[in-house]
Amino acid sequence: MSASWILADFKEEDTVFVSAAAGAVGALVCQIAKIKGCRVVASAGTNEKVDAAFNYKEVEKLRLTLGEHCPQGIDLYFENVGGEHLEAHMNTFGRIVVCGMISVYNNLAPVAGPRNLPMITTKRLRIQGFIVSDHYDREEMFLDDMREWIAAGTIRWRETVVQGIENVPRAFIGLFIGENIGKMLVKVGSHQADAVENKA
Repeated sequence: MSASWILADFKEEDTVFVSAAAGAVGALVCQIAKIKGCRVVASAGTNEKVDAAFNYKEVEKLRLTLGEHCPQGIDLYFENVGGEHLEAHMNTFGRIVVCGMISVYNNLAPVAGPRNLPMITTKRLRIQGFIVSDHYDREEMFLDDMREWIAAGTIRWRETVVQGIENVPRAFIGLFIGENIGKMLVKVGSHQADAVENKA
């Protein structure tokens, strides 16, 4: 994750948009961006998951909704969803870090690219994919930062825990339809799991 905020090049007072913000990755990115002094706008897939964000399934036009929440445009977009989300209203010299595109993983046919691809040229955008295994050399920096932030209480997280090895398929499918808040875990053992555990 440390590599993700280096690629993102967080700048104080940036407007940062994070998709899938209730997931394990998105939730941490939102908090790190706040720590770095950014203004954060986020999307999630259910009302239960919405805090200072919006439910993208309830808006008629995602781009218009983003325009309402980001009237000055978006400086940095941390991409987890793909599809229409990737048509975010970016500022000139904006940065897009692509961690995932979960909305298109199970499509049976190739999907068309975002309708506003020319903006990459006209706005001189930087778009870079992010795979954590490329950045293991930064692991110690990540751990140092996270230890400090967790100890200070500035990083918090939630986990969705499903009980029983027999429910692994249901838990896995749940990732793709938005049933989880935070990391989706399967608990094996005799103790009953809570549906959602809060961590601090």
